[in-house]
Amino acid sequence: MILKLKKDLETEGFETSWQDPFFAWMHPEDAKMKEPQSEPKNTFYICDLPIPKIVPFDLATISITVDKQINFQLSLYYIKILEDEVDGDAINNVFDRHATEWSVKRTDYFANISSRFSLLWDTEYDAHIEDCLYGKFPVTSSEKIIAMVNDMQELYLKNVFGRVKQQYENAAEKLKDEMPDVAKQLTDLKYSIFYTNPLNTLKNGPIYYLGFNPGGSIENSIYFKDYEENLECFKKKKRNWCEFIDETWPPHKEAGNAPLQRRVKSILEIILKELKIDQGISDIFCTNLYFFRSPNARKLPKHELLNCWKYHEEFLKIIRPKIVVCNGNGKNISAYTVFRKYFDSLGKNDIKELDPLKIYGKYSIKSFTIENSFWGIPRVLVLGVPHLSRFSPEAKITECTQYIKKKIETLDLWN
Repeated sequence: MILKLKKDLETEGFETSWQDPFFAWMHPEDAKMKEPQSEPKNTFYICDLPIPKIVPFDLATISITVDKQINFQLSLYYIKILEDEVDGDAINNVFDRHATEWSVKRTDYFANISSRFSLLWDTEYDAHIEDCLYGKFPVTSSEKIIAMVNDMQELYLKNVFGRVKQQYENAAEKLKDEMPDVAKQLTDLKYSIFYTNPLNTLKNGPIYYLGFNPGGSIENSIYFKDYEENLECFKKKKRNWCEFIDETWPPHKEAGNAPLQRRVKSILEIILKELKIDQGISDIFCTNLYFFRSPNARKLPKHELLNCWKYHEEFLKIIRPKIVVCNGNGKNISAYTVFRKYFDSLGKNDIKELDPLKIYGKYSIKSFTIENSFWGIPRVLVLGVPHLSRFSPEAKITECTQYIKKKIETLDLWN
């Protein structure tokens, strides 16, 4: 029974483990050491469930134990906020704040799920704080467990859509007097976050594709007038929907046939082939550095109100990619350059520039590595390809393939 439930959740796209993620968190030096586990195994864990940081927890895990019944438990661990506190009054102040503020926020956030599935909260105050949302179910309730985990993912997506929409509306309102043209652009052209179905791809995966921002012009704003990206929008699409495969971009009349669509598919297929993993383009998490639409990168208003980096920090921690693919690597305005500048700004010596591949003319593929990434992967390869609206990887397929293959092999990303 437990093996089937574990496999069914993995089929849904969730990463599971026999090892307690809390054990790995508390003993990072023993990351490869397996926690003692009694036989037969009757407990497994779901890792990296997407939960917004509405309260300052450090780790969220789900444990599922199958015995005479199914015991479900979501745990939120608050660790760092107490690490430097040694004074009793200071520690009690943290406990009090949790009891009066954070517990209210997390209870409100999970209210519908806890009500629907009859879950209860419990809290343990010790060297760290642990919030537990738990419930007990008959062993025949595996479908209910899967539905509950999927509901938690959908709840996170609703939260993301709500925050982005609010940011977009606030920006348009604040800029309507100072920058009326920009406010009109935001209102007419809307925004777009996901280029593959997040119900399928906003989970642990090896690749993170990053464009600069969605394209579109005021003249063609009729295409965006009635469009709003939200959870229901993606629930109506097929689960493996992909913007680069399933959508028709005017003036082209066939889905997936615009040059940029074909070239994105081409570069991602090269990487998938070299990784030797059984996934398609539709299984890769694809998004843009900025979600707000403009005719081209240079016409995107460079205003702090449009900054979307906080969402990428969340997405990267959920997906935990080993390869980030940036579409566009120009020095001034590109996904690769902005992504690189962010890590440079952290002031840590964890960036290593790699030799570029000069292709022809001004075009080259660039790359660097991130050591000990903040999303928990010890070594990440960041690839920056020339913008695929102008550069065709098919024209230099051998050179591109060899360069990517060499980087993947020499960096030994999977060990």
